[in-house]
Amino acid sequence: MNYPNNPTGAVAPDWFIEKLIRFASDNHILVVYDNAYSDLIFDGSKPKSFLSYPGAKEVGVELNSFSKSYGMAGARLGILCGNEDVIAAYRNLKSNMDYGVFLPVQYAGITALKTGSPVVAKTRETYEIRRRLMVSEFSQAGWDLKLPEGTMFVWAKIPDEWQDSFAFAKDLLHETGILVTPGLAFGEQGRRYVRLALVVSSYTIRTAAKRLLDTRFFLRLEH
Repeated sequence: MNYPNNPTGAVAPDWFIEKLIRFASDNHILVVYDNAYSDLIFDGSKPKSFLSYPGAKEVGVELNSFSKSYGMAGARLGILCGNEDVIAAYRNLKSNMDYGVFLPVQYAGITALKTGSPVVAKTRETYEIRRRLMVSEFSQAGWDLKLPEGTMFVWAKIPDEWQDSFAFAKDLLHETGILVTPGLAFGEQGRRYVRLALVVSSYTIRTAAKRLLDTRFFLRLEH
């Protein structure tokens, strides 16, 4: 499971997680909960751990990463917590695969956990500002987007005029120079969607919106 979700930006309500835990318990299924975007949640919502729900430790483990919250992409530093038996099995597996993470990177992770709260808050604020800017600017250029509840992505529906998200992404790139990720890259249910990233600057977002407007890429579909 992955909420806040990549690529859609959706956030799961409490009742969904509680139902998931009951289902896993009743059917003896292990839940591997990828919570890498837990700190990137908007509109005043509070980040929440999967393991904070009753019964979660009995049925699952939770993964998190320093890449998203602390900007340590490329360091490949992560966290696995939860069910004791699963952790023990994974430790045994990992010990036969590699020698662990470069020690200075681990020290950097410790420092991030101890002192990085202001960085996390600033990162969240930056993405929240950019998502509103993108939705506003792109809407004026004819592309109506929905505000994501979390993550650094916007999940955008493509017009009916295109066969699928690959065809749309190709035409968008050729006509405007804007590069997006086709939703089909994430599976069949992404056929009518593309993923937009909020990792670029506000200037770049405005520039992309101006290209959409100048080329009338969407506005021409109205006629």
